[in-house]
Amino acid sequence: MIKMPVTFPDLDNNTRTVDFWFHMSKTDIADWVVSHKMSLEDQIRDIVKREDNEALFALFRELIEVSYGERHANGITFNKSKELSRNFVQSNAYSELFVLLMKDEAVASKFVRGIMPSDIASQMPEDLPSLEEIADGIKTEGVKSLIGDGAFDGDVIITDTPAPEYPDDAPQWFKEERPPTEQEFASASPAYKQVAFSWKMQGK
Repeated sequence: MIKMPVTFPDLDNNTRTVDFWFHMSKTDIADWVVSHKMSLEDQIRDIVKREDNEALFALFRELIEVSYGERHANGITFNKSKELSRNFVQSNAYSELFVLLMKDEAVASKFVRGIMPSDIASQMPEDLPSLEEIADGIKTEGVKSLIGDGAFDGDVIITDTPAPEYPDDAPQWFKEERPPTEQEFASASPAYKQVAFSWKMQGK
């Protein structure tokens, strides 16, 4: 999980700084592999190898959209929905963030690692080409012609925030990020029943 305070002009041209959260659960990562027929690491390697700027743009647009959400104050639930993602994508904050990821390889690298669950991020190889060579893809003339030099003038501060450790009383289905069985739901505490209901409403 990663928190990114983004400074951007709102629709009335007032400068705002807002904290935005991004996270991909293990379920999200599994969905990504099934949808794209390859892991995220392999996908970025392939894009860098082909020097495919359009694919790079599409990749980061999708990463932002699938990882954006709202962190609940209870430290347990990370709410995601198509409506939340759509609202964020239609804001100036999204534009500022997207341009930064396209122009700053260090932030792009940190973002990719930051949205992953901490145990998965720790297993990603340090020499992953996408993280070391992605600058070659985002600094080409093709990308510059699309976003322009100096297109980003705001400040984005990126802060690594580890995903919360599971509470001692967390049931196994919660740790595995899957819907509970009927028996598991029946034995769950009211708080976790609320989580299960929230997941069901989100289609998880």
